[in-house]
Amino acid sequence: MSVPPVGAVPALANYELYLNGLTFGGNGVGGISLVEIDGLDLNTPVRAGDNNRARDHGQWIGYDFLGGRDITIKFDLFGTSASDFASKMQAISTATLPGLNKETPFYFNIPGFGVLASMVRPTQRSWKLNYAVSAAQYAKGMQMQLHATDPRFYTTPTQTAVGSQSNIGTLATAIVAGTQYTSLSTTALLQGVNAGDTVLLQSGGEAQEVIASAAASVGAVTIDIDAITISYAFPVGTTLDPSTGIILDNIGNFDCRPLVELTGAAPDPTLTIGANTVQFTYTTASSYDIWINTDQTKYAYDANNANAPVQVASGQWGTLLPGSTSVSTTATAINIYWASAWIF
Repeated sequence: MSVPPVGAVPALANYELYLNGLTFGGNGVGGISLVEIDGLDLNTPVRAGDNNRARDHGQWIGYDFLGGRDITIKFDLFGTSASDFASKMQAISTATLPGLNKETPFYFNIPGFGVLASMVRPTQRSWKLNYAVSAAQYAKGMQMQLHATDPRFYTTPTQTAVGSQSNIGTLATAIVAGTQYTSLSTTALLQGVNAGDTVLLQSGGEAQEVIASAAASVGAVTIDIDAITISYAFPVGTTLDPSTGIILDNIGNFDCRPLVELTGAAPDPTLTIGANTVQFTYTTASSYDIWINTDQTKYAYDANNANAPVQVASGQWGTLLPGSTSVSTTATAINIYWASAWIF
């Protein structure tokens, strides 16, 4: 299980789909018309941990967990010529080749939710060619099946970074606590900020993430905070410190397990997510670049030092629960790769 990689997310209209370079669905995009998607709801098996009572009625209650997810897509294919028909068949085949043990993002646009992603592997592709139909470059009743070991659906993945001067801005004016803003102008943003970039603004011991909505220009960049009412004021000219709480907002209804990068040189760094702190036992003569997959607990390595393993000394792993979660570290800087997560 993993969060989709940070990068370009395809622009999709309602009911359009994207897999391995192929955009299809909707109202015949790419000559492929969507008929039905099955498996987006809670059809994934619940792994119940209940145990039958010996020589008695009923069961002892256990823990319930979700299993993997199978997504079945039914569609029709239309070609403008025999060669166009064959080309589209080949594009579908290429997009659904077996991926060994590697999962790839499957993007889809559901009205009201926008573009979501599931990490999948193609597991089945089928179609029947009827002579009368296929002679007209038309194939009906085609389908593909995708399997996801992670049942979550993710919003656009985000990289949140704190500790580098390139992530620090100076506000032209202070934000007043309890006041609602639709946009804000900042100045002196270092190294440039582009539209869609993440910008962190700090208030006391916490930081609030906002997104730049216009490209940087000489003097200012507009930051759109979506008319959120700020519950605290931002000091003017503040800087960010990764040892203070960085607030990440999971707007979904399920937890997300982020990929985290810690850089620095001080020995034995810590990582705190929510109320849970993990202490690492690690000392190196040079600076470290520690990568932590919080989904694979006790798994961390130093990319700066031949991927040397980094041991966990103590503590408990945290996760980004629905709502706001504070993330902090004693390392010099932190990169967090995450997304809001949904279960339908």
